[in-house]
Amino acid sequence: MTAPEEDDIHYTTVRRWMDLNVKKLAPNEQVLILEKAIHAIELRACMTLSSVTLMVVLDRVLCQTKEKFPVLSKAVLEKKSLSFKAVDKVQHAHETSEALAFLLVELFRVLGRLTADILTLPLHKELMKVTSNDSGES
Repeated sequence: MTAPEEDDIHYTTVRRWMDLNVKKLAPNEQVLILEKAIHAIELRACMTLSSVTLMVVLDRVLCQTKEKFPVLSKAVLEKKSLSFKAVDKVQHAHETSEALAFLLVELFRVLGRLTADILTLPLHKELMKVTSNDSGES
């Protein structure tokens, strides 16, 4: 991640969530839980932001992530969400995990700046609700 600071609330929240829910999963399951997390964040953010604004933010964050982590180069922004269907979910497990963490932190940072951190706590809470124990995860 870009100069992670231990006192960065977004970095700390994402790392804590990943330690609890992502580390123990296989690479393809890591991508699936990330998709669920992003969808939950999108739904919560759309209570305050327009879907167009959110899509612009997602596009920016995805572009930044692809530049830094080519492993996500096949991720795409679809009509209403990010899609990782074409991402190779098996090879480069560690790099994929780091890329996903970077994407989440950058998404929180951009949304935080955009809303003067008004959405930070609600979005972090939404992330923490997404667990590897949710139905559909295995």
